[in-house]
Amino acid sequence: MDGHRVAFNRAFHELGYDCASWTPAIYHDLMSKGDGTGEGLVAAYYATVGWPTFLPTAEQAMFAGKVHQLKQKEMRKMLQQGLLPLRDGILQVMTEAQAAGATIAIIACTASEPDDDVAACLLQQLPADLAAAVRVYSSPAHSRPEEDAEDSAAAAAGGDTAAAAAGGDAAGADGQGSSSSSSLEASMAAAASRVKQQGAAEFVQRMATALEGKQAGVGVGLDMSLLQAGGPKPSTSAAWLAAVAATLGVPAASCVAVGSSSSLITAASAAGMPAVAVPRKMAYAASYPAAAAKFEGFGPGYATWQKLCGVWRQQQQQQQQRRQ
Repeated sequence: MDGHRVAFNRAFHELGYDCASWTPAIYHDLMSKGDGTGEGLVAAYYATVGWPTFLPTAEQAMFAGKVHQLKQKEMRKMLQQGLLPLRDGILQVMTEAQAAGATIAIIACTASEPDDDVAACLLQQLPADLAAAVRVYSSPAHSRPEEDAEDSAAAAAGGDTAAAAAGGDAAGADGQGSSSSSSLEASMAAAASRVKQQGAAEFVQRMATALEGKQAGVGVGLDMSLLQAGGPKPSTSAAWLAAVAATLGVPAASCVAVGSSSSLITAASAAGMPAVAVPRKMAYAASYPAAAAKFEGFGPGYATWQKLCGVWRQQQQQQQQRRQ
């Protein structure tokens, strides 16, 4: 479901520009040409087809902003009307994951306004027991928000076997996480601090081992202020994803990340999570160098719970072989 594209077309219609109707192919092409913002997509489109002749050059940016503002309005209407369905096959994957004892966590990669409630729209389409069990996290930052707007990913953890989930990407839209309570923020901050400290300890140990017997008297120290939980809001990085796994109570290596955002797939892989790419519509040819596997969709013949578990097991076997 490409809700953002449809919302843009509704905005053009409201302005009386029915000729500006973006097909999935056009929208996909624009996302590679824009600057990562909604206004940038509009500007990229008109830079290709030509701006309206009556519009002065000095007012082009204002016009692009107006289109995007209307697009946000239409997006909210669509959400309120339940017009953003889940991706085909995703409900089956999530249901089977829950039945297997996995913990499902949605990582909502968002470019929309907080009150758009995209994640809430997704959860409303799930069975009550499944929706109640899902954890939602809001990804704090993106380098190209509109490009990743359709690309929410998910990590899941649980048991001794693989755990995986489908994310906001399952709804074909971006979403704001519901994990904004102070207790969860504190938990995330503490988990991030623990991850930093663990990484620092491992670094010191590696350095000490490397220097052993070579340079007597050489010590390795770290500024402990770097390990504080405070500081700037984290981005969707390997450390941030590791902190998410920590709040779920499992190691990152016991998770599988599933999504269509290349930046999140890269971060998940760096965090030690087997990452599975499921590209958005019109982006099936996208390259994901860090992905352990890639599927064109969810359900039979594509990404299923069994196949995600298989990816996890294969990654575990490869890691064991490398350690031997």
